[in-house]
Formats: sequence, structure tokens, C-alpha cells
Amino acid sequence: LLQSKEAALAADEMKSKLLATVAHEFRTPLSLLQSSLDILDRYGERLSEAQRSERHIYIRRATRQLADLADTVLTYRMMEEGRVPERAMPCDIGLLCRAIAEETGGAWAEGHAFTVTVAPGCGLLLLDEQLFRRVLENLLANAFQYTPPEKGVTLEVTRQGSLLRVVVADQGIGVAEEELAHIFDSFYRGGNVGQRRGMGLGLCIVRDALLRMGGSITVTSTVGTGTTFEVILPWREEAT
Repeated sequence: LLQSKEAALAADEMKSKLLATVAHEFRTPLSLLQSSLDILDRYGERLSEAQRSERHIYIRRATRQLADLADTVLTYRMMEEGRVPERAMPCDIGLLCRAIAEETGGAWAEGHAFTVTVAPGCGLLLLDEQLFRRVLENLLANAFQYTPPEKGVTLEVTRQGSLLRVVVADQGIGVAEEELAHIFDSFYRGGNVGQRRGMGLGLCIVRDALLRMGGSITVTSTVGTGTTFEVILPWREEAT
């Protein structure tokens, strides 16, 4: 009974923390969206073409951020409740990684040098595309978010025998050595993130998604220099 009570209290605390985090994180893009629409409605005819274009960029950026936040929350809850079905299918891993890089880069990569390398030999791979998207989108979004403008982010995709290797590296703020053991915990955020927004759920989702796909992830980082995440997945071309 005591264990059941403690589990229920922990679940309630987690739900309360999730709700508070969601409310906080949704506020900024919603405010940006509202203010940009108000300016266009009130002063649209007086704005120059460049000023209108700038407002449209803000609107697109805010809507993408809201979509990303919604995806993060829904994926997190589904994983917590064990409601993620197995949907493995043959995917062209090179095309998929380039598409995810283009989509994520379009939302986050402004001002950054972004290099994508897909090695020859990356053909059809049997995997859950939605789970893989969550992994790569979160890793790339984090890399851009915690890397100063005009510094670089790289994505490298290779096949090494029976393994798929995906490496996301940045020249960002880095993670302190004593914090590396905690970065995959729910709601955890590093001590040097400053005013950068975030829910602290992205890497937790990455870890859980990879576990479900039979993969793994390792991280190396140096404060002030950058961070490198290496994802390893089994190369399967047919269902077992």
C-alpha cells in the first residue's frame, strides 16, 4: 500500500510538472504569433515588403515551435503509458535523413553553418520512421538551439556492417562532465542553458525511442566547445 501510494504521488507530481512546463513553453510562441498577427492586421498597409516578410517568418517559426512542442508532449505521454505501437517498415535512410535535416534546419538552422553527409551504401533499412524522426529531430533541434549563430552543426550518416551510425555534432555551449549522466532524465536541463527555452523532454524521448528500436546513444561534450551524440541502430532489411 505504501509503495502504491508513493507511486501515485510520484505520478501526480510528474503530471503537475508536465502541465506547468507545457504552459510555460507554449506561452512564448503564442505571444510571438499573436503580436505578429496584430501588427499585420493593424499596420499591414504601412509596412514595407521586408517588414511584412519578417512578420511572416516570425509566424512560421512560432507555428513550427508550437507543432514541435505538441509532438514532444504527445510522444512523451505515449511512451510513458506504453502506447507506442511497432510500425517498422523499409525506409530509404539517406532520403529520410536528408528530409528530416531539411525540415528541421528550415525551422532552426538560421545563422548556423549546417553540413549533412550521407555515406554511400545507406539504402533501405527496416525501422519505425516516426520514432526515428523523433530521435533525429530532437537531436538536431537541440544542436541548433544550444549553438551560437555562425557556428556549426553537422549530421553524419553511415552504415558500418550490420549497424547504422548517425552522429550529430555541434560547436555549442557544451555540457559539464558532472551533468552528462542526467541529460536523458525527464525535465532535466543543464546549468548553463541560460534563457534558452526548453522542456527538458527531448533527450528523454530520444533515449526511450532508441530503446524501443533496439538502438543506443552515447554523448561526449566539452563546455564551451560543443557536444557530439552518436546513435547506433541495428541494420535490418527484413522483419525477423
